[in-house]
Amino acid sequence: MRAAVERTFHPNLIAGMDPQALARRTESLRAEATPHHVSHRVLRRLERNRLGIRRSISFRAKVHEMSEARYLDGVLRPTWRLDTKNSAYNFVDAIGVRRPRSDKSRYSLADAPKDSPGVLKATRSTGSRGCYLIYSEDHIVHVRDGQTFESIGEMTQHAHKLMNAQRNPVRDNWMWEELILEDVANRIPARDLKFYAFYGEVVIVRESVRTGAETKVAYWDADTQQRDMGHPQDFDFPRLGFTPDEASLVSDISLQIPHPYARIDMLKSEDGLVVGEFTPRPGNFDEFNDDWDRILGEAWVRAESRLMADLLCGKSFQPFLEATNLLT
Repeated sequence: MRAAVERTFHPNLIAGMDPQALARRTESLRAEATPHHVSHRVLRRLERNRLGIRRSISFRAKVHEMSEARYLDGVLRPTWRLDTKNSAYNFVDAIGVRRPRSDKSRYSLADAPKDSPGVLKATRSTGSRGCYLIYSEDHIVHVRDGQTFESIGEMTQHAHKLMNAQRNPVRDNWMWEELILEDVANRIPARDLKFYAFYGEVVIVRESVRTGAETKVAYWDADTQQRDMGHPQDFDFPRLGFTPDEASLVSDISLQIPHPYARIDMLKSEDGLVVGEFTPRPGNFDEFNDDWDRILGEAWVRAESRLMADLLCGKSFQPFLEATNLLT
């Protein structure tokens, strides 16, 4: 591939070529090549002709970079500071945005509140394992698989099985919070709207609804148009989407986080959006198609530039610093 790139962009071949013709002629190669295939001299030729290697800007690469950076001494990854509920809720409270009510305490299963309506959830789990929607004492749903329980005792037995599982056991560390509903009268839980936010710019939104063990998913762009991201999607479920004002709210939240990217997960309640959590590394990020990988990567780069400008102008990010204990 490196040799092919050298041949394709040899000065004798591209000299005097019409820019549009050159772009068409080299499109396939530029899409397949990576920065490892491009020497400095070829890079200069690309710059002079306003061409680029598509994979040189990549959302996937940025996510990998931030994940590996955790092993480097002294590297600050601000969005990971919001990956714990207490820090996230302290931050949300400081900027005055609604979140589910919670005492922010951690409990053993035996001591955890089990009030209804409410949500009992394991604090260190993925994929909604150990997350129970308690509509009432005789109507409880395990979110992961839609299993229902007719008593607190049945739910507790199920939770103990998760904690005693041979593979990936759930830790005995639990929290209780308000149950956010999309439809109070019909006891329909709020659906998830996951906003991919790049320091003031919402690029895409993932809407999902759980029906039993099945999760239906659709993606929207910032103009509320449904988009094909390369991920499997469903087009046959009632989608609520979001309003421009709701997107603006999320953009404002992201501007309070000193990092180019954060996925801000919101719950669509009956009377507006409620902050659910912050996700520094989105699941299935590797499944976005190449076009959207580039789009999201470019959004990250633009966000870096805006963030740097704000930092140079003295923006303090005080609520974030206090909520995440970075001042101590």
